[in-house]
Amino acid sequence: MENKILAKVNDKEITFDDLEAVIAYGSEQQKEAYKQKEGKVALLNQLAIQEMIYLDALEKGLENEDVFKEEMEILKANRLKEYAIAKMIEGAYVTEEEIRNFYDSNQQQFSSGSTISASHILVKTEEEAKAIQDQLNQGKEFEELAKENSTCPSKNNGGSLGTFGREQMVPEFEEVAFSLDRGEISDIVKTEFGYHIIRVDDKQEAGIMKYGQVRDNIEAYLLNEKRAMLFAEAADAMKKDFNIEIYEDRIEE
Repeated sequence: MENKILAKVNDKEITFDDLEAVIAYGSEQQKEAYKQKEGKVALLNQLAIQEMIYLDALEKGLENEDVFKEEMEILKANRLKEYAIAKMIEGAYVTEEEIRNFYDSNQQQFSSGSTISASHILVKTEEEAKAIQDQLNQGKEFEELAKENSTCPSKNNGGSLGTFGREQMVPEFEEVAFSLDRGEISDIVKTEFGYHIIRVDDKQEAGIMKYGQVRDNIEAYLLNEKRAMLFAEAADAMKKDFNIEIYEDRIEE
């Protein structure tokens, strides 16, 4: 795609690639906003204003002021430290065998409690709950009744509460929900929030999580461990060339 010029501030051009680069570093919410033309136009205006401020600062010679120079030295030092550390640990890597061995040797770390996926319809009165029960018995869809009647925000998802484990719901709700079989609908359940009708959509028994579920987390953990080891080794090797003095007694409680 042609790298079109989208704006100019004096002779400085702001191109399509410039705009896309800024969008790429934005948050997910910002990226969503930038999908629309209005969002991109607003961002383009911001970039033009920032460029104007930069050029104006150059004209005023602000980069030559002592305060700015001091700030730049601090920024440069911090960035150089980050870059140096990245060089120190760049050789770290983890093999598939190491990941698998860690998984096999630490099974207790990957145990999971029983969970369920459930939906509910929440109403204020028992009378409303009974009326909904009657409609369910007559064959009306649970999701439809949730959208029409439930006072819980989950109504927008047909009453779905997603997946949850023990001690994540109020006791009265949890006790009934975990006693139901997959696909079963409860009787009316009263809690501090009102009257619920619960349906269990799925059940997952307690057990060891599968390798594929935790593989990436193990890899990240082991990689961080190796990076920390490389950093410690490199820092220790450097110490012979530097005179480091730590005055712990000067630190106040």
